[in-house]
Amino acid sequence: MQNLKEEAEDQYQDVRSRVKDISMEPDGDLEYLFHITTLEGEHLQVRMSEPEAFVVTRADGQQSTFDSLNEMLMNTSPLYARSFLGDCAGKLQALAALQENE
Repeated sequence: MQNLKEEAEDQYQDVRSRVKDISMEPDGDLEYLFHITTLEGEHLQVRMSEPEAFVVTRADGQQSTFDSLNEMLMNTSPLYARSFLGDCAGKLQALAALQENE
């Protein structure tokens, strides 16, 4: 089982290529704080605490809770969702091509 720091780093790596900007910092011993700018330019503050709960605060103060950064961005950023789904489709096409060549 991963510790909180490892989980936060994994979450960061999972989404960093599909956002405009992201930074991560510890916030005490039991939380991590992410500052994310989506591809649409929306600024989000995301607090990660155990057990893997992500509380998102938008600029207008609205809060939502998600199980992962990926889930949050899929529901918040249409450009992130499009990029993620495009990557999935590309990987599926590569697998299909490999199967055809066998």
